[in-house]
Formats: sequence, C-alpha cells, structure tokens
Amino acid sequence: MPRTFWLLLCTLFLPVVALSQEKPKKLEPCTLLTASDAVNIMGAPMKVVDLSKNSCTYGEYRGRGSFAGGGVLDRMLLFTVNRYKNPQAEEKEWGKTKASALDPANKEQTQVLTGIGDEAYLVGRTSDGKLTDSPQVVVRHGAVTFSIAILLPPGHQPVTLSAEALIAAAKKIAEQL
Repeated sequence: MPRTFWLLLCTLFLPVVALSQEKPKKLEPCTLLTASDAVNIMGAPMKVVDLSKNSCTYGEYRGRGSFAGGGVLDRMLLFTVNRYKNPQAEEKEWGKTKASALDPANKEQTQVLTGIGDEAYLVGRTSDGKLTDSPQVVVRHGAVTFSIAILLPPGHQPVTLSAEALIAAAKKIAEQL
C-alpha cells in the first residue's frame, strides 16, 4: 500500500512540477516594438513593411506606396531581437556588437545607457543631443540582445527623431524580456 501511495502521489505532482518550470517567452518583434513606438521615435507615420522571425521593420514609402508598386522606402526603423541558448555564442555576438558601438570612430557619438538591460549603448547622438540619420540602440539583457536602428536615406521626408523615445522604447522592451 505505501508503495502505491507514493507512486500515485508522484504521478499527480510530476505534471505540476514540469509545467511550473518557466519557459522563455516567445520573442515577437512587432509586439515588443509597436508601430506606436516607431511613430514616437520617428516623429512621423510608420507602418510594418517587413516581419520575420527575429525582426520587425517599420517604414514609410514615397512614390507609389510600396516596393512592389515602385515606391522607394523613405524612412526605416529596424528592430532585431535574438535569444541565445548557448552563452558562448551570445558572448561572441555581443562582443562584436559592443566593439562596433565603442569603435573609436564612433567615440563622439556613442552614449552608454544605464538602467536598460545588462549593457546598452546609443550610437549616433551628436554633442548637441540630436540624432544622426542612422542612429542605433543596442542592448544586452541576459541571453537576449536586441537593436533598434534607424535609416534615413538622402532626400528623405522631414522627420523629428526623438532620442528620448528611442531610449524609452529600449527600456520598455528590456523590461518585457
């Protein structure tokens, strides 16, 4: 009887223990960085123009309204997020990202961001606080790294980039991971 009791007890609690182990959240790029976030960062209308497993691209076309229709991408915001299962792979990739952010050529335009993930950098902010035409925030948070990059090609329509909105979006995303 005692053996049957223990067997029954283990059988009942095994699924509870197995289900209670937390699985990593699925990373859904366009849910982590929304179109509203993109509008706040860019100061202009933005919509999803491309979505893949690890990235979400917001943009706005000029001309015929879409790439297929012959339009030209006037402005773009690319959000990329990666979760690494292997700490060595994550460390290697983050090392490259960090080296790029801290490159001496970017020294005057790189800002270390505190309070966002484990490490974070804003590259592309000038000494007067404004953003260049291709700023980027890169963040490391545990086994996840992400970046928010802006690309404004020559001749783009006027936008009002907000460094504060870019930093706030990065902080919001890091808190959700």
